[in-house]
Amino acid sequence: LLRRTGQLISGLVDEAGNHMKGGRKELAIKCLREGLRYSRWNPLLGGQLRAQIGILLYASNDLDGAIRELEKSTKRMWE
Repeated sequence: LLRRTGQLISGLVDEAGNHMKGGRKELAIKCLREGLRYSRWNPLLGGQLRAQIGILLYASNDLDGAIRELEKSTKRMWE
């Protein structure tokens, strides 16, 4: 089950990376938020995705949104 959700998430993360390369932060955040639905099958996934979303929101100067996401994220992300 973890392997199957990992494959689904890797596709979403790759798509988000492509959006970031194109300068489309909103679409990258949307892709990462879609991955949150798989967090009930992978217990560590939700915190990691929320940390990445928070980092993207911080980079786009949405400080309130970044704080909300980073408070829900895992504390182990090095960024």
